[in-house]
Amino acid sequence: MWKELEKYLVPFKRQRLITLWEPSTMHVAGGEWEHQLMSHLEGCHLILLLISPDYIASDYLYHVEMTRAMERHAKGQARVLPILLHPVHWQGEPFGKLPVLPENLRPVSQWRKQRLAFLRVSLGIRDVIQQIQSDFL
Repeated sequence: MWKELEKYLVPFKRQRLITLWEPSTMHVAGGEWEHQLMSHLEGCHLILLLISPDYIASDYLYHVEMTRAMERHAKGQARVLPILLHPVHWQGEPFGKLPVLPENLRPVSQWRKQRLAFLRVSLGIRDVIQQIQSDFL
């Protein structure tokens, strides 16, 4: 579902409001990929968590990436924004008290019109981008 969401974020990319990056695009041999991943994670201001059963089940995503993202969020160094893609119990997770998109807490995959869901998510992301920009002014 990332590729579909990414289409809705392209206008923000063209306006130079965001730079899109996803770990699955890395093709680095050995342990270098983890170094690159952590470098990106440390340098960004907005971290999207794409919540699904696979995300919750991944020990690496949970114990390494999400943990570091939440640490940076708690210190005010980055904003973490969970996006509900598929139904899963997430309310007790470390990000469970954060604002979630879509704002109605209905996973994108459960919308009859998923394009509308992605539009709503992208508008929520735009609002967070604007908040981040105002924090830097």
